[in-house]
Amino acid sequence: MSSRAWLARACAGAALAALCVTSVTGCAAPAPRLLLGGITADHSAPDGIRVLPASPGSPAGGVSPAAGASPDNAALRWLRAGSVPGSTPALRQMAEGALVDLRLLTRPDGAVAAAWYGEWKFAWPRDDSWAAAAFAATGHPGESLRVLRFLARVQYPSGRWAAKYTLSGTPVVTGPGSELDACGWFPWAVWIWYSDGGRGVARQRELAALWPAVRLAADAAAASLSRGGLPPPSPDYWEDRTSQPTIGTAGPLLAGLRAAVRLATGLRDESDARRWAGAAARLDQGIRTAYSPEFNRFPDGTGGLAEWLALFGAGPGPTGGGLAGGRPAGGRAAADGLAGGGHPGAWLLHGPDAAVTFLGPPFGPPDAAVSAAVARAARILTLRNGGILPGTTWRGDRSVAWTPETGFFALYDASTGRLVAARTWLNWLAAHRTADGALPEQVSASGQPVSVAPLDWTCAIVLLALTAMRHPLPIP
Repeated sequence: MSSRAWLARACAGAALAALCVTSVTGCAAPAPRLLLGGITADHSAPDGIRVLPASPGSPAGGVSPAAGASPDNAALRWLRAGSVPGSTPALRQMAEGALVDLRLLTRPDGAVAAAWYGEWKFAWPRDDSWAAAAFAATGHPGESLRVLRFLARVQYPSGRWAAKYTLSGTPVVTGPGSELDACGWFPWAVWIWYSDGGRGVARQRELAALWPAVRLAADAAAASLSRGGLPPPSPDYWEDRTSQPTIGTAGPLLAGLRAAVRLATGLRDESDARRWAGAAARLDQGIRTAYSPEFNRFPDGTGGLAEWLALFGAGPGPTGGGLAGGRPAGGRAAADGLAGGGHPGAWLLHGPDAAVTFLGPPFGPPDAAVSAAVARAARILTLRNGGILPGTTWRGDRSVAWTPETGFFALYDASTGRLVAARTWLNWLAAHRTADGALPEQVSASGQPVSVAPLDWTCAIVLLALTAMRHPLPIP
């Protein structure tokens, strides 16, 4: 970027930021409120789920080990049919709660509600894929298969999915549009289900029924790649429009293509395996060329004009306890080389994304460069409350930690043998549940669980991370 262009953008950004400093509530999203304390099974309630309101007296910083509604007899039998991971009583209690909540959020047709509240009461293909993987990894292949069948049923003929669906399977049109990452998450989830369930005749028959959806998804992923090997700009788990491809889309597509290759090899489908292996190699090289060595959110060092304007147009947001005004939390800009070549605040425009964890185990083989990038991202994105911010270009409240993203680092560390680090992340998640023991979507700067609880994606991530602490998850 020329010095003149940089100066023009910096001045515009400063002006917009100044406007928002005078009226934060007018420019930044309001602080999220605790909407739910949790959910519990109740046959007399609509859909068999009763919402537990947030407890006004819930202690800051978490719950007691005994908190949470006790599973009913049916849930206890179901839990015993599988495995409850966790190396300590507190972690096992969190796993038990996550399993029961994930089971409750899974509807009879296989749709998994993100949460049992308002605008979260929809099925996101990304979340559902992770739920299917978590069910399989904890010894519940029937629930896993039910979720995978739902996803196969609602897939578009193009091989892609809508951003989200009603729980009856109707696609919902969203502002940012379809999210390409589902074309990676679905084959990866099928791979986890297949790998954890043996290779008997019944499993082969079930895989054959899912195979058309896997083929469509992998072909869509391969067809999306440019000559340079990268996918097009697409909303990812941030659910924002972007003007550049993100690591949050490229990573899942690479994992999905690799998983599809392994599945095709197992089915002796050599033609599909060769085609997808070639696409995976192109994507892998494209990621390394465009994103390495730091594997930030965007390949372009400016972050992209749309993201730049969106970030500064939203204002700085509250900074207390978060990433404050031009440097990463803890003041590590200089130590991590984030001064952006002398441009003030460039680290903010082109910084790490928690999705860097998608490039390593359990989604791909260990890699030293990725490991260094993950460690750097963890240093920069850890907030003062101990949780993780999605990324440095995140437009929301940058003092609020997100539990899925915190779980990403737990899963990566558990999958790479960093068990002490993984246990630290998991203990933090266990300590920041609601008073009823549910895993919330977010945690405020003061350490309070906020937004909806339980969140299905966080439940799935926690279960996979706890399982990876016990034994390695299969890597495609």
